[in-house]
Amino acid sequence: MLLTGNYGLRKPELGEPVDVRDFNYNADIIDAELKRRPTADGGASGLTVEFEEAVQLTELTSGDSLRGLFGKLKLAVRKLLELIKEMENVKKSVSDGKTLVAGAITAQGVNTAADAAFSVMADNITAAGNKKYGEGVAAADGRENPSSANYMAGYHAGVAAADGRVNTDSANYKAGYDAGYSKGLDDGYWNGYHVGFNDGTYHGRD
Repeated sequence: MLLTGNYGLRKPELGEPVDVRDFNYNADIIDAELKRRPTADGGASGLTVEFEEAVQLTELTSGDSLRGLFGKLKLAVRKLLELIKEMENVKKSVSDGKTLVAGAITAQGVNTAADAAFSVMADNITAAGNKKYGEGVAAADGRENPSSANYMAGYHAGVAAADGRVNTDSANYKAGYDAGYSKGLDDGYWNGYHVGFNDGTYHGRD
């Protein structure tokens, strides 16, 4: 008895007796294979396809074999999963970076949340710089802030300014100046008086 090449259906040859069991055998095979084929409504519960991943991404085209279609889809899904993983890594890196930047800004006196928008962080960086400059810290270009509270406190205490000026109106400056002036006046007058008196001449007050 001959058999078909694909599914092994039985084909009685001329002269062989026809056996109904051969017809039933062939019918069972045909029925099983038809069950695995797509139906008009798109159902194919028993359908299986052997395929390999495509070499490169290409568009799906009408007329592609199922093996070719699934090969393209496998490659596309793998690439998509890789991209999702990379995006997750980028998101984590950005989140970690924002946490570090927010912490640094907060340490400079301007509270900043780790999930703040980049525009907010940029504004807070400027605010932190202005805050430090306002406290008397030199700006990035080396300028001093002579109107800051810290700068003025030091200057009014008699400390020389950054450009070499001295605050002659400060309490400390006047105290030192007055003390030196009085000391010099008293010593000079009395030394001159005693020297003149001893020389027999009058030097000193009228």
